[in-house]
Amino acid sequence: MPFRSLLMPLRLFGLQPAGRMIESRTMNPIVHRYGEIVRKALEFMRSRHGTKTSVKEIAAFVSVSQPHLRRIFRTVTGKAILPNLHDVQMEHARTLLRQTAMNIGEIAFAAGFEDPSSFARLFRRSEGTSPTTFRKALQAPTEHAAGATPILPAGKTRLLFSDDFSSGTLTDHWQPLLGIWTQSEGRISTSGSGNSTLRLASPLPENFRMDFDIMLAHERDYLLRLFLCDDQEPIDRPYCTVQIRKPATLPGALRIGTRTMVSGPQASLPAGGWHSIRTELNDNTVTFTMDGKRIFLVRDLFPPLYSSRSRFAISISSNDISIRNFRLQDLGFMTVVPAVRQGDALFNSGLFDQARDFYLRRLQPDLAADEEMELRFKIGMCLFRKHEPDQCRKWIESILHRTPDPYWARECNILLLRLDEQANDFDVFVRKAKKLARDPLILDGIRPIISGYKWDLLAAAFHERAIQLDNLSIAIDKGQPAIVARFREQLTQTLKHMKHLAEAERQLKLLTRPGGPSVQIRHDAFISLSDVYILQGKMQKARQAIESVRRLGETGYLPWCTSQQAACLLSERRYGEAVDRFLSIRKDFPKATNWHPGADMQAATILCCLGKTKAADRLAKRADDTSLEALLGNEYQFGRYQFLRFMVARRYKDLAKAILEHARSDARLLAIRAKDAVTAGILLELSGSRDEAVKIWEETQRRFTPDRCYFWGQFARALATGKADNLESVQLTYQVRSGLFYLTGLLHEHRGNKAKAAQLFSLSLKEDPTMRWPAMLSERKLATT
Repeated sequence: MPFRSLLMPLRLFGLQPAGRMIESRTMNPIVHRYGEIVRKALEFMRSRHGTKTSVKEIAAFVSVSQPHLRRIFRTVTGKAILPNLHDVQMEHARTLLRQTAMNIGEIAFAAGFEDPSSFARLFRRSEGTSPTTFRKALQAPTEHAAGATPILPAGKTRLLFSDDFSSGTLTDHWQPLLGIWTQSEGRISTSGSGNSTLRLASPLPENFRMDFDIMLAHERDYLLRLFLCDDQEPIDRPYCTVQIRKPATLPGALRIGTRTMVSGPQASLPAGGWHSIRTELNDNTVTFTMDGKRIFLVRDLFPPLYSSRSRFAISISSNDISIRNFRLQDLGFMTVVPAVRQGDALFNSGLFDQARDFYLRRLQPDLAADEEMELRFKIGMCLFRKHEPDQCRKWIESILHRTPDPYWARECNILLLRLDEQANDFDVFVRKAKKLARDPLILDGIRPIISGYKWDLLAAAFHERAIQLDNLSIAIDKGQPAIVARFREQLTQTLKHMKHLAEAERQLKLLTRPGGPSVQIRHDAFISLSDVYILQGKMQKARQAIESVRRLGETGYLPWCTSQQAACLLSERRYGEAVDRFLSIRKDFPKATNWHPGADMQAATILCCLGKTKAADRLAKRADDTSLEALLGNEYQFGRYQFLRFMVARRYKDLAKAILEHARSDARLLAIRAKDAVTAGILLELSGSRDEAVKIWEETQRRFTPDRCYFWGQFARALATGKADNLESVQLTYQVRSGLFYLTGLLHEHRGNKAKAAQLFSLSLKEDPTMRWPAMLSERKLATT
């Protein structure tokens, strides 16, 4: 079942984690969750080269407790955290030994070791030799061992490996990572139409050309991906990915580093016939060709270490493939690496001062124009990564004044747009993005910047600005209907949550029309349309939209239909029927196990709000706690049901402590962290700790200034000073507004202002027609006053 289906319960219950778009994958939710935590932790370690890093800092970055992080690392990697940190430091040290002239002491500190002697001791333990001997061995000419493949000079080509798949069994050249792969009749094939991944066992040459033929088995939707990746990293976190998919109206994509290129409908593979595929990497350029037509060509300005792209893998989702005539050619190895690559190695290691100094030293009067522009641009990138925006802007603008080369002009303009994004000058950003979008060759560069800025705005609760950027994306990609459909789908979610319901309905109807870009998009659009109708109180239309999903015939969406039916009943305040409908998912769809915990917890939430806590607790216990933690994102480290349970039991101080720990952790999702801090303060005052609450609100005001995060800093100040607050006009999502009204109502009730409390409870109930727990508890409050 596609991983997207795991997100269906999250989206229904308003629990989908914030942040950038989650890519489709199939994986045990617990494995995926823990793997993501380890990946983020390792990325944090790598970003801190040259800085002493503690387990406490790593745990805070990934928003889990230190004991839990230790358990996760042992589960995923088989080792404790510190050995993993030493591995990261050692990897960086080996890079610097290979590619720089830094002395051993400088490398020790640059890699994050406390002193050169500790580094030398750990290096010898890891490599079996000293750092100095290791470097000399790299530099010394050696004879090839018997049977070893000699280094091929650049510009020469030789066939390194071929496989005609003529034997009856899969050879050791290939490693199946997922799914069933069989070999016969001159081909290797998958079976089961599920999700399958295959990796080439041997590492790739430094520069290579890879050819093979591929055939799809069925005329149905699919997602085909080719990876260049690190043998030590998960397949789904590669250096480079080529993605081809059906429907053909959905664009193919190539992702390399932070750059994404999008192709048109020509990147498609009709089923039933063989298609030739060629992937080539030569120095810092990747080329992808299909049936003799070049689909992608992208240049990586800061090519990484060979190890990070030394492996090839291929995966197929929702279809079966056959592969034949595999050929791998070695395009040669540059025995003299271009000098600029030493600077690139420093840059990729986070040593931006050293990289900039290196590039500056390379600037000579007799350089070719392209070499000079490359060095100048990379100096600007060092300033950008060092967070020196004013210097960076001046430097890049000076390059624009001197270069006639359109390639470097585009790269400079892309970097200037990133500076505008960082400055958070929204109007200037929109104006420049519109102007740059007139050049079709620059779209691949600015598209991810606009998308990233939008997600950052959403994370800081600037929802109205995010809507403007979605509309901008739709406008600049109007010639790409598939891309427009994706942006329109994202736009409708924000419109819905901000209760711009008429516009959301209009946009969703465009996506539900027959002949659209994807059956999946039509499914999702009908589900979202039913949400909009529920918010509008148009229950008959909501049920018609749900029935439209059923008629499309995709069985994976049937549990979602049942959940939407339960949502209709909940909105109509037919609480008992809503509980029964949620619980029917486990019985009616026994194989849809990813739905069972969420449906049980939704039923438990309703029962808890009705005061039936024993029955609610039984359902919560039945839900697999570990799976639920992975599935729901574990907002408060012990789940949303427990949050509600503590609220109902008035265990305000315990709840405040847990939320406050979360609020002071990872600061990337600003609005969520700010809301957590404000909520913790309210709960502390409700528990009788007014002074503690005021301190937290004052801290929140300092941390979350109006330019960084919408509303919450100012609201914290209003709570601390006791001044009036005009909550009705706040531009937040309806779920957040409903919860805010309820909690603030409790606070005013605690302060003795019962009239204001009743007004806020009424607002909470009115704000959320879907009757999530704040609205339900507000309804109970109003019934008892």
